[in-house]
Amino acid sequence: MARAPLRFGKGSWVSDHALGLCLINHKRKLYYIHTPKCASMWTRNYLSLLGHNDTADIWEPGNFTVDDTDSYRPFVILRDPYERFLSACPMSDSIESQINNNESDAIFDNFANIIRDEHTAPQVDFLQGLNLNEIEYFYCDNTLSRRLKHFFDCLKFDPAIQAPAKINEHSSSPDYLKAINSWKYLLS
Repeated sequence: MARAPLRFGKGSWVSDHALGLCLINHKRKLYYIHTPKCASMWTRNYLSLLGHNDTADIWEPGNFTVDDTDSYRPFVILRDPYERFLSACPMSDSIESQINNNESDAIFDNFANIIRDEHTAPQVDFLQGLNLNEIEYFYCDNTLSRRLKHFFDCLKFDPAIQAPAKINEHSSSPDYLKAINSWKYLLS
């Protein structure tokens, strides 16, 4: 009998994001835990490349709270919380105007409305119910591609498949840099 997906417990944030979202490779008894704003789009892209030659080696959407994954090896990508927060923060004209008018207090009065979904939730929330000692952790930095490639090579995935190019990297966008600098100013 299938279990219903669990919702996140009494957190400080709200979302329709179900606890336990993951991509599962049943052939290798491996699953990737989806954590928003932690290279998740890039990782899903990479996993789709790894399974494209072998239909038995595909990554399927799943939920570790529902699917029978007790004997499977989980892995997750985590990110510096400050960097993750900044990448999730919007920069609206009203926030910029409040900064320019020295009205920063108004932003913090409404701060809960800005940071109350899965994109800024504590990363550990996505690991609820798992044995933290059994998870393979990867850090989201400029070595992630190389380290994840090594991990998959050790698991005997096709070594010819290279990690994809970075996506969603906004570091050179003037709007992104402006938003980051504004948030850094607010948080300093």
